Amino acid sequence: MEYFREECYKTKLKFLKNKIDSINRVKFATLPTPLIKLDNLTNKISGPEIYIKRDDLTGLGLGGNKIRMLEFSIAKALETKSDCVIGTASVQSNYCRQLSAAAAKVGLETYLVLSKRRGKQDLTLQGNYLLDKILGANTELINPLPWEELVEKIDKVKKKLLDEGKKPHVMRAVNIEDNWLDSMGYVNCFLEMLMQFKDMNIFPEYIFVTGSDTNQAGLVAAQKFLNVPINIVAISPSPQNESRPVGGKKSVKRIVNRISQEIQLDISINENEIDLSYDYVGKGYGIPTDACREAIRLMAELEGIFLDPVYSGKGFSGLIDFIRKKYISPKKTVVFIHTGGSPALFAYNEEFK
Repeated sequence: MEYFREECYKTKLKFLKNKIDSINRVKFATLPTPLIKLDNLTNKISGPEIYIKRDDLTGLGLGGNKIRMLEFSIAKALETKSDCVIGTASVQSNYCRQLSAAAAKVGLETYLVLSKRRGKQDLTLQGNYLLDKILGANTELINPLPWEELVEKIDKVKKKLLDEGKKPHVMRAVNIEDNWLDSMGYVNCFLEMLMQFKDMNIFPEYIFVTGSDTNQAGLVAAQKFLNVPINIVAISPSPQNESRPVGGKKSVKRIVNRISQEIQLDISINENEIDLSYDYVGKGYGIPTDACREAIRLMAELEGIFLDPVYSGKGFSGLIDFIRKKYISPKKTVVFIHTGGSPALFAYNEEFK
C-alpha cells in the first residue's frame, strides 16, 4: 500500500479528480457502489481473493454500469437543448433501459430502435423491454442490420423527429463521437475503487470487467495516467467484428486517446497493451453459454447475487476460467465489476429450464 503515499500519485489523483469535476454532469448514480469480498466463491473455486464491485446497484432504473456513463452523455444532450434522445441496441438492452430511466428523470422523451437478436422470443413484452415501455420510451423493433444500414436507420428516425419539430440527440451506439463521455463514468469509477482499496487495505492485481469498449477504455485511461500496477482485463460478450467502429481493441484505443486529448492527460496506448478476450462469447451476443449459466448459478447459490445472461454472466465465466487454468495465482486479489442487467434474466426463462 506504499503506492498510495507517493507524492506523484497524490498529485496526479488530484489533477484527474479536478478534470472529471470540470465536465458537465447530471448526477444520477448512487455512489460509491459497494465493494465486497466473495468469501464463499473464493473458497469454492480455491482461487485468489475475489471482490465484486456492485455497479448493479447504481440506483436509477434498477441500476447498472450505464448509469455512470449517462451522467456525462445526458448532460451533453441537455447542453445542446435537445428535447428527446435516440438510442439503439438489442431488445433486451440494459443500456436502453437505463437510458429511458435517465431521460425520464430529466424530462427528455426517449426513442429506441431495438434489434430482435433472439427472433420470436424478443416479441414478448418482458425483461428490459417491458421496463422500457413502463418508463415511457417509444420503441421500434427491427431485424438486426449491418452497421451502415443501422446508421441510415437512425438518421431516418432523427429526420422524422426533426420534421415533427423536435430536437433529437443521438446517443451511443451510432454516435461514437460521444463515447469518450460515456467512458468518463469509468474513469471516475477507477478513482472510486482506489479509495475503497485504500480504506479496505487491499491492493488487487486484477480488475475484470465485461465489455469491449467504453467500460474498459475509462478504466485503462485512469490506470495508465496514474500508473497504478493493476491489470485491466475485459471479457467481450459479443464476437469480434472489425467492420464496426464500436467495440474491440481499436475502439478502446481510440476512446482512451480521445479522453487524453479532451482532458489533457498526455497518455496514449497501443492495441497490444489492451487485454480483451473474445474466448467466452459462445454462439453470439445475447446467447448464454453453458459456462455463463454456471457462473450465474454459482454467484446466486453462493453469494445471493444475480448476474445477467448477456454481459456479467459471460464476464464472470471468463474470470472463473482464468482462475481454473491458473492464469491468476491463488495468492493474488481480483475485483470483478458487476455491470448489472439482472432484469434480462426474466426474458431468459427458456435458457434456464
